[in-house]
Amino acid sequence: MKKKLGISIIIPNYNGENYLSACLKSIDQAIQSCPNTNFEIILVDNGSTDQSPDLFQADLAHPYSSIIINKKNLGFAAAVNQGIKKAQYSWVCLLNNDLVLDKLWFKKITDQIKIRPQNTVTFCGTVFDQQGTFIESQGLKFFQSGKCQQRNHHQIYRPLKPFSVWGSSAAAVIYHKKTIKTLGLLDSIFFAYIEDVDLSYRLYHLNYQTLCVPSALSYHLGGGTSNLMNNFRAFYSTRNWWFFIFKNYSFPQIVKHYFPILKERCRNYYWFLKSTKYIYWLPHSLSIFFQVLFQLPYLLKQNRNYQNLLKSNQT
Repeated sequence: MKKKLGISIIIPNYNGENYLSACLKSIDQAIQSCPNTNFEIILVDNGSTDQSPDLFQADLAHPYSSIIINKKNLGFAAAVNQGIKKAQYSWVCLLNNDLVLDKLWFKKITDQIKIRPQNTVTFCGTVFDQQGTFIESQGLKFFQSGKCQQRNHHQIYRPLKPFSVWGSSAAAVIYHKKTIKTLGLLDSIFFAYIEDVDLSYRLYHLNYQTLCVPSALSYHLGGGTSNLMNNFRAFYSTRNWWFFIFKNYSFPQIVKHYFPILKERCRNYYWFLKSTKYIYWLPHSLSIFFQVLFQLPYLLKQNRNYQNLLKSNQT
């Protein structure tokens, strides 16, 4: 008898009181529409000061729900990794706390998981804006300049068959747990942002595939946590792209794409300045510089390990 498919749903949470109830309600409905799959839900709370942890425990008093409480905000990646390490099933689903699933989301994706080629280890769907007017994402598109875009962003939805994409945002994604654990999960050095690009990059170059299932629909408020934190997104995105490049690009890659990389980093920095009060320009800029410098030994070590892994994978 074939083993029943199991999915561990992991929700990182930081002060998500305003939108967590809608997220949990949609998950419950989607689970009920997928009766031939086992589920568990793990909320990882990053030191919330609101009532969202209590809300989770009150709304989901099911035997398949559990909660991890951190005393402080460890960041998105570290919280997700805690959930993955606790997960009991072979597939892990990462969901933002400000995201609402269509009731057939799990069914549409599990139908594809059951017939997947062995090297297809990541599944995503269509993420809409909150109103459901435009597509926010159907996977990721990557550029060697160190830039990543949401595929089909701001386009009108039209029904499509499942198709391969470069990678997926971590807002709503299902990974094969064993595969991403082999690659070291999400790298907590990123804290927030670009960690999903980093994982997607490594999966892609190791010949693992990501499948977008367009009919698996969800709705994303967008930036529910980061909107509470001033220039949070701009700061971490600017810093983390430097982390990403030093961690993943070989020296020949950097030489080959030097000018596009430099142009993109300047664009990144300009966005950071626009998002930051001018009195913080210097201290925050210095903070980014010294954080990159401090982490450089770690990043270069990870780079060497990754380049060796690529070589061994090609032989």
